[in-house]
Order: sequence, then structure tokens, then C-alpha cells
Amino acid sequence: KYFNPNLDLKVFEDEDIKKIFSKNPQASKINWKCALAKELYNGYERVVVLDADHFIFSSLDEILSCDYDVAVPSNYNTFLNVKLGLYTETSDNNLRHIYDIVPYHKYYQGGLVCGTKDFRKIYDHACTRQANFSPLGENTILNLLLSIFPFNLKILDGAESFLDPNFKYFYNCSSL
Repeated sequence: KYFNPNLDLKVFEDEDIKKIFSKNPQASKINWKCALAKELYNGYERVVVLDADHFIFSSLDEILSCDYDVAVPSNYNTFLNVKLGLYTETSDNNLRHIYDIVPYHKYYQGGLVCGTKDFRKIYDHACTRQANFSPLGENTILNLLLSIFPFNLKILDGAESFLDPNFKYFYNCSSL
């Protein structure tokens, strides 16, 4: 609120979460952010879901600009992305490396997601059905959707990799 006094801020407390979980039996500790966002996106053009380990040190104007479907930071995280090395079973029962679907350098951070209502509906639906079975839950679903659908994507950092000369910012979680 300090940098963005005109924005609505909703912090979900334990009672809010319990109520949402009671009316949404598919909500889990893996896909809960989508269940919470679903409570908000009908009243707004965009919803920013921000994990508690993210910090805001300036205005959210860039994130809230309306020139994209979804805005996310890059996730160049060699420690946590190791989980992406897990294999998944395909419909023909062959094991396939998830990097074949989402390249390591194009894996985005799901701890800060700003999306339009149309994007959120697809993301929330996919997370509700599949996040519990994915190597990194909602993060994996986010990245699969971004690699499959032609969403107008805004990379908040300016590029996927901090090695890219266009990488200008560092929106990410405090564990990085």
C-alpha cells in the first residue's frame, strides 16, 4: 500500500482460506493460490497474486500496465529448478523429460503472476485439475500454459536470463 495507495490489497487470513477450502473441495496446499485468486478476478480486470516471500520496493505500474495477458518474472533458479528434472509419464506410457516441453531457460516464476481474467480462468482451471500431479505444482502448470498457448507474455525482468543484456530488473522471491 505504501507505493500503491490506490490499489486494493487483499490479504487472505486463515478464516478466509478455511472458507474457500470448504466450498472448493479440489483446493489443496499445491493449488491454493488459484483458488484464492478465483475469489477476486470477477471484480477486477487483472489480479496480481504475490507470494509472501516477494518484496515490493516501488510502484506496481509496470506490472499493472494493460499491454499483455500475463506478466511474470523469470525464474533463473538453479537450486529449485532441479525439480524440473523429474520425469513425467506421457499418454503412450513413455517417460519424457519435462524440459522437452518447457526449456529450462524459459521457466518462469509463479510466485508473482499478474493476469487478465481470461488468462486466470484457464490457469485456475488447469491448476485445479493438474497442479497436484506436477513436479512444481502451480509453477509447472503456469509454464506449460505459457509454452502451449499464444498468450501475450510480459517478462517483468526484461528477459528470461540475468545473463541477457536486456535483463533490467529483478522481480523474484527472496529465496533466490
